[in-house]
Formats: sequence, structure tokens, C-alpha cells
Amino acid sequence: MVTTFYAGFSQQPASYFYNTSANTYIEGDLQKALGILNEGIRQYPSNQELKDLKRRITDEEEQKQDKQEKEEQEKKEEENKENQQNQEQNQQEQDQEKKEGENQEQQEQQDGEEKKEENQNEDMNTRQKLEEMNISEEKAEMILEAMKNSEIQYLQQQKRKAGKRPQSGKPDW
Repeated sequence: MVTTFYAGFSQQPASYFYNTSANTYIEGDLQKALGILNEGIRQYPSNQELKDLKRRITDEEEQKQDKQEKEEQEKKEEENKENQQNQEQNQQEQDQEKKEGENQEQQEQQDGEEKKEENQNEDMNTRQKLEEMNISEEKAEMILEAMKNSEIQYLQQQKRKAGKRPQSGKPDW
């Protein structure tokens, strides 16, 4: 039915153009439906039904396009909003990391200062004890060095006194 509409248009009534174009539009072929309608309007320029159908089809197509454009615009706006939220979140995370880094640096600095104070206190305590014993720092260091050397010598002697003697003919390693 639709395939023969190009041949013999002059013999078809206005209702043929109306029905054929409406069915073609419903099937989803807008351009073909408009072609049929335009031919019908050319043959029957005073037929209001054909003009009304053409107007309804074009209006409906414009509404579909507007709706599609609006949906695309909303989708873009949503994507932009998500991107902005992600950027804000990333900025907040970076700010948080920066604050944590600064806090960690402050904590390390405080820990360093505390250790420095502890070392100074220990040095003061050590000096006070040395003064009580009437020993200079140099003499105390010499005594500690001598004790260290004695300990090393003692440990070396302990190694020589092995519990088992190696069997002869076999290496001791």
C-alpha cells in the first residue's frame, strides 16, 4: 500500500494521503510521512485535515526535539554538578592532607624539642652527678672507654674457650 503511493497520486482522494501519511508516521518514518502529506496538500491545497495533520506531526517532532535537547542539557548540568562536587571533594581532601601534614610536622617539631629538653636534662643530671663525685667529663669518658675495652677483651676471651674441641682433620668452621 505504501510502496505504490508515488504512482498515480492524481487518482487518490485526500483521505488516502491522510491515512497513508499517518500510518507512515506511526511506523516511524517522519520524512516519508511529510512527503506524502506535502504531495496531498499540493493536490488538495484547500484540505484542512491534511494541513492540520502536517502541523500536528511537525509540532510533535519539535516537542520531541525540545524534550531531547532539554534532557541533554539536564544531563550536562548534572555532569557539571558532579564534576564540581568531585573537585570540591578533592580540594577538601587536599586541604585535609595539608592540615594533617602540618599537624604532623608540628608534632615532630614538638617531639624533637621534648627530646632535646630531655637530653639537656640528662646532661644536667650527669654533670651534677660528676660534680658531686669530683670527676671531670673527660675523666668520666676515659673511665667509660676503659670499661668498654675491658668488656670487649672479656668477650674475646670467652670465645676462645669453646666447649667442644674440633675433631682433628676437620676444619673448625
